[in-house]
Amino acid sequence: DELLAFAPLGAELVLEIDMARLRENSDEGKHIASIADFSLDPGHWNDPTRDHDHVVFCAYTLSTAEPDTLTQFKSERLSAIAGAQRLAPGIVAIGSKAMRKRALATKDGASPSMTTDRAFFVVRDRAVPEEAPGATLRVTAAFDFDARVSMARMFDLDRVPTSVSIWGDVVDDLAIVALLTAEGKRESQALARASQKTLARTAQHPWVRRLVLGYLLESVVVKASTTDARLVLLVDPHRLELLSKRLTRYAREAGEAARLPSDNKPNQPQTSPES
Repeated sequence: DELLAFAPLGAELVLEIDMARLRENSDEGKHIASIADFSLDPGHWNDPTRDHDHVVFCAYTLSTAEPDTLTQFKSERLSAIAGAQRLAPGIVAIGSKAMRKRALATKDGASPSMTTDRAFFVVRDRAVPEEAPGATLRVTAAFDFDARVSMARMFDLDRVPTSVSIWGDVVDDLAIVALLTAEGKRESQALARASQKTLARTAQHPWVRRLVLGYLLESVVVKASTTDARLVLLVDPHRLELLSKRLTRYAREAGEAARLPSDNKPNQPQTSPES
């Protein structure tokens, strides 16, 4: 919530990632450490494996012709990067000039922050299991009619929920819970079917198949209630260990490929920006 105190009120979508919690995990931390030197080209300004502890990404005015975003980092390493607005010791924001100005106004108390939005926290907490020890990932979103129409068109979706609450954490196993709220039982059932269709389609994407991640999407349990579609993914410790090793290997290969001269780089599959 520390970074949310600097996020201007009105975000339609908020993504929160706790990298420090992930690094502190005894198993996942060692995999992250093993790819830290390979994740990006030398001198790149932002290495997500070690450069920041917490990230909050906020999206605004999604249904308009000019959507805007603000990304905040809690990080000592990023305090001096170009284009960043320092909001507090160890906290910086990156975004358009207008969004950085709004963040400063929020910091100074001249404009309300997301912490004053009670409806936001109601949606944010819906997916959190009882007695959850914490969260590595959270996604919270609320979409009006125009935003849902825009997102359906942009991402070729059959259905877009009125709100989204996603919680994810890694301890011994990996658990992700997503609640997609709909307007009534019939719509929630349609949303569940659309979610299954989207998961199946995503499982066939070239990058997903290359990383052998299709089985994860196929194992997501989707159920509809009278108000929402609930998606749950559980990965047991053994499978999580195998998955971490595989992704670590690919991350190292990608990092090593990035260091090669352009003439020596292997051909990469071409994907669209939407992908």
